[in-house]
Amino acid sequence: MTIKKYYIKKGAIEYELHGFEHKKENNTTIDTTELSLARDHNSIFDIGDNVSIGYHDSGDSFVAEFNGDVTSKQVNEELVMTVESYDGRIYRTEYITEVHENKTIEYIIEHLITTYTDLTYASSNTTGVTLERFVINTETVGDVITRILKSIDWQTRTDNSENFYFEPRGDIASSVVLQNGVNAFLQGEWKKNPNRLVNSCTVIGDKAKFQTNQTFTATDSQISFIVTYKIIGNVRVTVDGTEIVGGQPGGTTTYDYSVDNEQKTIIFEVGATTGETVIVYYEYELPIKITATNDNSISSYGKFPKKVTDNTLKTTSDARKLAKIIVSVYGSPVTSAELRVNWEEDIDVGQTVQVIDSFNSIDQSFVVISMTKNYPSGDRIISVGVEEFMSLDMSKDINDRIKRLEAEQDNTDIVQSYKSIKENVSAVVKQGRVRTRTRDTSTDSIWGVAVWGTDEWDATYDNNYVVTSVKNRNKIMNERFNFTTYKDTSATTATWNTTGETSTYTSGQLAQSLSVALNDGTITKATLTSTEVSGSFTYALTADGGSNWETVVSGVAFTFVNSGVDLRFKITENAASTGEINNIKIVYS
Repeated sequence: MTIKKYYIKKGAIEYELHGFEHKKENNTTIDTTELSLARDHNSIFDIGDNVSIGYHDSGDSFVAEFNGDVTSKQVNEELVMTVESYDGRIYRTEYITEVHENKTIEYIIEHLITTYTDLTYASSNTTGVTLERFVINTETVGDVITRILKSIDWQTRTDNSENFYFEPRGDIASSVVLQNGVNAFLQGEWKKNPNRLVNSCTVIGDKAKFQTNQTFTATDSQISFIVTYKIIGNVRVTVDGTEIVGGQPGGTTTYDYSVDNEQKTIIFEVGATTGETVIVYYEYELPIKITATNDNSISSYGKFPKKVTDNTLKTTSDARKLAKIIVSVYGSPVTSAELRVNWEEDIDVGQTVQVIDSFNSIDQSFVVISMTKNYPSGDRIISVGVEEFMSLDMSKDINDRIKRLEAEQDNTDIVQSYKSIKENVSAVVKQGRVRTRTRDTSTDSIWGVAVWGTDEWDATYDNNYVVTSVKNRNKIMNERFNFTTYKDTSATTATWNTTGETSTYTSGQLAQSLSVALNDGTITKATLTSTEVSGSFTYALTADGGSNWETVVSGVAFTFVNSGVDLRFKITENAASTGEINNIKIVYS
């Protein structure tokens, strides 16, 4: 078999290649080609150049076999360069932070490719999966797509026209039939690996957060109310429908109750009255742990269990999907092999190909999972079967753990500090925002101005409260819209959605807060940062309780003309469309 002469083409000019090794792998790595040519071409090629590698047809026209971007080069006796396929670009995008709600997987990927890369999304395949909420937090397009591909048995690829495809693995069937000893030659032997058999899989994900409430009917002077789960995150308490003030010993001046998280207990400062209805609203966490089995496989081969730990799984549904995929794909001993095939056979990675090996009684379809082409030797080796688990590759597993750790840090609003302290130092947990209230006695005086009123003379009380202070840890306020405690109901027309933890707007609607910082020092500067999902907004802050509203720009530091001690925010949808925001962060000083 005669191998055509290959060239590398930049612009309209071609340069003869001394040799290359072209590697393609399904989903695990970017396709790369390491090539060599004359060293005197060093000044012609730069990192980032878009080049084509190909040959001349019978009419002497250049035919591009594969294209890509130059990502590295070095010069010694020859110029040696590495060319990456176009899908390498998805890992070189800006870092993105977005939230997608009720969107299909293919919609999210098409949006990312179209918005943040110069590739063209060319797929028409549909997964049939709609995600209720998909959070992207400081990730490249490649990071996001890799995360998605871990949960579904799909693949991505690019072609020479810079088109990007997202499709089921093996969805394209090659018309080629490979026959051992004819147009393919077995390298080594067929392998049936029971170590890759998994028919009982336990997937352990992150901890899932839930919201619940529990109702108690108080006994006389009851102080302690024990809930079912350990309280994590937000908590609020009502007594006969009226919310009371929470705090912590040593951290809040005046409060009605404190929380002992470890003992799952709400502790009242003053005992409740018999018959009062006490409702505790709180958040708790449960570890995500799902087990799936393939009963037919267990019956045939016995039980082959595996445990997969993936902290990027944030919901039980995600963990359930992954567990089902694993016991389905790996439910029987995997047959795999390497084959040497003719250089020009029309076979590509990710395709399904029919393989016939009469001597070994093999006649079935396989997915091509990798391919290596060496020029000028003319060697072309393909691997068929099923890919290994990423966790079985130790180097990839370590890298994945690092990525998970980075993701955990990126998804938190609080920088944690670990310090050594003496055993006799008492440490208490403090809430991120502390709101202090006290009873309003302005009309409760026996000898006051309203001494002859109907309720003052007999010394009864109006039972009204007034907010005296609101303080935030490190003077950083985060409003996640998960409670309405700080919502100004008299001014807000937008939807303050505590269930979805977001605020939604139609044209011209606004969301306005009550005091989000009060008597926490004189406020002269602030930076408001909004996490917008959609829409166009105008933002305003006031440091003097609403007497003077001043327009600010999201993410830009602002110095108040009118300083004060009462900080509030106002959001107005200013476009003729709908809009959504799921977080407002204000750093003030």
